Amino acid sequence: MFKGKTILIDGRNSVDSWTKAIKIISAQPEILAGEDYLGNAKYTKDANLIIVLDEEAVEDIVDMVIPEAFEQGLQAIAEYGKEYTYHFVKRNWTLPEKYKFQYNYFDRFINYALPVVFVSQGNLLELNIPEKYFCRNKEGGLTGGFDQISWLHDAIRKDGISRRHQIITWMPGIDCFDSNPPCLQRIWIRVLVPKSEYHKYPGCVPVEIGIMYRSWDIGRAICSNLFGIISMLYRYVLGNQTEETEYFMDRLDINGNPYELNTYNKIDYKIEKMVLFCNSGHVYEDSYDLFKRA
Repeated sequence: MFKGKTILIDGRNSVDSWTKAIKIISAQPEILAGEDYLGNAKYTKDANLIIVLDEEAVEDIVDMVIPEAFEQGLQAIAEYGKEYTYHFVKRNWTLPEKYKFQYNYFDRFINYALPVVFVSQGNLLELNIPEKYFCRNKEGGLTGGFDQISWLHDAIRKDGISRRHQIITWMPGIDCFDSNPPCLQRIWIRVLVPKSEYHKYPGCVPVEIGIMYRSWDIGRAICSNLFGIISMLYRYVLGNQTEETEYFMDRLDINGNPYELNTYNKIDYKIEKMVLFCNSGHVYEDSYDLFKRA
């Protein structure tokens, strides 16, 4: 019988945490995973992981400190980070079908699809979403989607500490029947001090971030994903960039040094802790050589 394990990795160093995850997965039984992007089933090793990163480890990710064995280089990670911008997503909507991404996490966050009507037990339910949070296309027309990022930015400032501050990607009517549904499921934020104490933390009110993945490629994706997600949060949620003011430049300057997060953005909150929940943290068979190099 296959016995899945839930394993906790608690680290002050993002590289060490990644290395621990790789070594833990290497010791797991091999299973046949679902289909990949090309429709082929692959063998993989996986484990149910909980990875806790403290402030120091989060700063490693922001500064693009990555393991030598990670397959993506710094420039590739910086380019991937641009996918978490309004400009990238709305440009993608206008591309010919063959060039479009099937889905994009930021797309799901800013243009979360809503039914035309909500019905429960035969009763029509009314939406209470203010118009400012409805997503618009490049021409200014309504797409019918809900901009969760804009809402979350306002909600943490309005509410302070709350258990409701989350954004999601999963669309049951689509993803339950799709062979390639989103791996990232939700992002949750807890402000760690009451609003009455915000004045004690100018520009750095501490927050905890929870990220839930149903499936996560630890070998080839985790470092890129975390950089993109954290950069996104610091721009649009913890900071004050908007679609109108976003200015995303390469994370590396001409000398190869990372830019400071607040160079082009006023940041109100600071990530003090991240808890990553991963139902299936895996390494595919074509990346098994990481087990020896990590």
